[in-house]
Amino acid sequence: MSHNLPRISFSSFIRPPSSFISVSLRLLFLSTMDSQFADLLDFAARIGIEVRHAHLGGNATGLAQTKNKRILVIDLDATPLDQLHQTARALARIPQLDTEYLRPDLRQLLEDWTHE
Repeated sequence: MSHNLPRISFSSFIRPPSSFISVSLRLLFLSTMDSQFADLLDFAARIGIEVRHAHLGGNATGLAQTKNKRILVIDLDATPLDQLHQTARALARIPQLDTEYLRPDLRQLLEDWTHE
């Protein structure tokens, strides 16, 4: 007895639409970026750098040295990606990088900015 049932491709059930994939990848990227940024700020605080946030026009995140303390100023007008890159650039040359533990992805991010 032969059954003439239609063939069903299960790949159409398993494969999400391409728009879902691009949104998922974007969310993963943003989540990773947020984690890196938060961990860089934690690292700065751990080594005695005061972290401040201010509206400075979008391109002014940086590390300042006063008489007896270092201050990392985060520009709230910058995009999240720019805040991450500007913070990494500011922290890339501090001496504590050689003695403090950092996750490998954070260390790589800072080392990439060391050569800029």
